[in-house]
Amino acid sequence: LRAVRLCEPLYCDTSKSYDRCCIATMVLIGGILFGDKISKRCRKRQRCCWWDFAIYHLLGYLQPQMGERAGRAQISYCDSVSLKLHRKTLLFSDLLKRWSEKVENISLFLGKIGFFGRVAKKFSGIWRVVSLSFVTTSCDVILCMDLYEAREKIVEELKEIGSLVKIEDYTHNVAKHDRCKATIEPKVSMQWFVKMTEMAKPAIEAVKNGTTKFVPKKFEATYFNWLNNIQDWCISRQLWWGHQIPAYYCDECGEINVDVKTPEKCSKCGSTKLTQDPDTLDTWFSSALWPFSTLGWPEKTEDFETFYPTNTLVTGYDIIFFWVVRMMFSALEQTGEVPFKDIFIHGIVRDSLGRKMSKSLGNGVDPMSVIEEYGCDSLRYFLSTSTSNGQDLRYDEEKIKSTWNFINKLWNATRYALMNIEDIKEINLTNLNTHDKWILTKYNRTIKEVTKFMEKYEFNNAASVLYSFIWDDFCDNYIEMSKFSNTENNTKSILCYVISGILKMLHPFMPFFTEEIYQMFNEGSITVSDWPVVNEKYNFTEASKIDTIFDIITSVRNIRASKNVPNSKKIDLILEVKQEEVKDLINDNLIYLSKFTNYENIIVSLGEVSKGLCVTNVCDSVVVNIPLEALVNIEEELAKANERKAQLNKEIARCEGMLSNQNFLAKAKEEKVNAEKEKLASYRSQLEDVLKLIKELTK
Repeated sequence: LRAVRLCEPLYCDTSKSYDRCCIATMVLIGGILFGDKISKRCRKRQRCCWWDFAIYHLLGYLQPQMGERAGRAQISYCDSVSLKLHRKTLLFSDLLKRWSEKVENISLFLGKIGFFGRVAKKFSGIWRVVSLSFVTTSCDVILCMDLYEAREKIVEELKEIGSLVKIEDYTHNVAKHDRCKATIEPKVSMQWFVKMTEMAKPAIEAVKNGTTKFVPKKFEATYFNWLNNIQDWCISRQLWWGHQIPAYYCDECGEINVDVKTPEKCSKCGSTKLTQDPDTLDTWFSSALWPFSTLGWPEKTEDFETFYPTNTLVTGYDIIFFWVVRMMFSALEQTGEVPFKDIFIHGIVRDSLGRKMSKSLGNGVDPMSVIEEYGCDSLRYFLSTSTSNGQDLRYDEEKIKSTWNFINKLWNATRYALMNIEDIKEINLTNLNTHDKWILTKYNRTIKEVTKFMEKYEFNNAASVLYSFIWDDFCDNYIEMSKFSNTENNTKSILCYVISGILKMLHPFMPFFTEEIYQMFNEGSITVSDWPVVNEKYNFTEASKIDTIFDIITSVRNIRASKNVPNSKKIDLILEVKQEEVKDLINDNLIYLSKFTNYENIIVSLGEVSKGLCVTNVCDSVVVNIPLEALVNIEEELAKANERKAQLNKEIARCEGMLSNQNFLAKAKEEKVNAEKEKLASYRSQLEDVLKLIKELTK
């Protein structure tokens, strides 16, 4: 039926005075002649008077410049009214038919008289539309038809009235339901909208002037793209849950009363017969109120004054428009302030193949099962530290398992440090050994770097620095050295001091584990404790000297690993240094070298010494040499080398034979020939290394 009406020619511009004159004249005459009859029927069925009916009915046709969305809504409203009143307005339709003929005759007469001619022309066209709106002889039939049958019937009606221009085939994107495969049909209905043009401007300016910042900054483009191309926001939803729209329709006069509190009577006619709009507010409309409504707004509560605006919003990039943008302009509209200062955008979790997790793919992960196996802190640490800002994260259970091992290592280290802590005192700066100064200096440096990365929301970098300090410096080095310390009480104080700071820095990533440990030797919760700060009196310039000891230990461990020599096997160690102070440092820390390198004999030389066949590693201030005979059996290694030499010679001969064969070169593919050449070069290089090793073993 709507398609029939829209095909009627109508040349009317409501911005012109004579067109408004036509409308006013038609409404006036229609109201005088038929207003009472229409009004009585409308009040029973649709809550509107004859004036509302006429105006709304015309707006759908006369104001296409209102916009496609508004126009559709108006037309839909008019159609629903006309369809519902069809059976009650047959008499009115008959009257319109008879009057239409008289109006046409009057229009022809007045058409020759200047201004009145134009008025008559417009009046005639409008009257024809009004009459056609009620002359719907096939309406009852169409309403009872199936959707697809009704479409065919409408085409027939268009042909009968001569309004069908042409029929043509075209390609169309038809939406289908993903389960039943039925065609999804649009349903045009009256909706509530928020005018967005003016509300978007403060939200744009707030980010442009830096009042609110995006991290990473690149997501500002998404934010501006939505706001600069904003459309009016449809906020009504036909759902059973949500905030019901506070609009109340008067059953008597049709007036719409909007109020926060339920009105007792109509603001226009005083009737107490009011019906609330059944629609609910869009979920995102309600969610947009979250930053301030949860703090007691609109009242100026203590929470609101203290915590608004908030510091940081943490959310995903996929809801920047749905939530972030709407919180921004809603807060600015209602409170005059931005809701948050920083917006931290993170990625989404994907499966190990990089696919988005979904039920259809069956690649989702139940977080509760992960927590059950590895703990909540392991999962939290993995999610917050395994990717850079704004990047998607691939789920990897092995990384979660390694995090669990990391927590277990720190737990054991903490248990060791907290043994016999009842006599802990302040750190005595006059009784610090070299490794005490080293760990305190390292700790200060870690605080500085972690704090810098946390303030920049670079959680992966902060976690990396913290992980390296905890695992390598604190657990593997300092705790092991502390077992041989000659300043036991001071070492305990340092252990507790450093662990306390570690737990505070690690708390955002592992809240439950750190809370448990922290309360073992502190009063109160870690959540209300102060963030660690750099203590300048714990910075020691000479502390870096002990790095030489750690370089020696690392070199020995790497050499053992390369030769498959267990740590339990004794070795001889030859250290060549160029400075006397480095030699003194090594001699002062021989107890630690003995423990961590497991040497049997050690030589610390100022300059080079005659050492025979050795495996060597060069560090910054020391050259580490381990005699080969202490690592391996010379005769066995020589036998292995000769065997490898024979194998390589055989392969070299085979490759040379193939490459010298002209028949092979003529028939083989180029890729095959190149592969053989590469093999030959590799075998010759390996043979040189083996011959060099044999020469060294036979010295």
